[in-house]
Amino acid sequence: MSRTHPGTPLVLNAGLAASIVLASLTGVVAWWGYLRFTFEPIPPEPAEYRSALTAILASAFLLLVVAPLTTLALRGARLLHALVAAGVAVQLGYAWSCLDGARGEPDPGLISSSTYSFTDSALVAVELPTSWPLLAFLLVGLVARLRGPSSPGPR
Repeated sequence: MSRTHPGTPLVLNAGLAASIVLASLTGVVAWWGYLRFTFEPIPPEPAEYRSALTAILASAFLLLVVAPLTTLALRGARLLHALVAAGVAVQLGYAWSCLDGARGEPDPGLISSSTYSFTDSALVAVELPTSWPLLAFLLVGLVARLRGPSSPGPR
């Protein structure tokens, strides 16, 4: 990143921190969408718990892989890794809350039970808009790294 303005590192680190916090909410939003946002007053089925669990763990994986790479590519502050750890801890807490429900058997009294798809559930981590800023920062960081350092002289 170019250091042409003295506030650039501060703005960059603030943007990275905000994107990491938003990406940390991805699993929470998936949990709420799968398990709490219902139109009928029936409890969630095991397939919905499995879908939420997969989406939450995919969000944790996104945080564990993409956030550190982005921070390193953009030379962000090391303190951002603490935000990543906190975000992963939040994901793991929500995943823990889904374990009992995911182990259950479907209710035989239901007309049609929900189905579980690993691929569809895992893709939720990148489909939710809360993860998009982090993915955008990753793209910017990769482009900046591939282009290399800019020359210090005038153009």
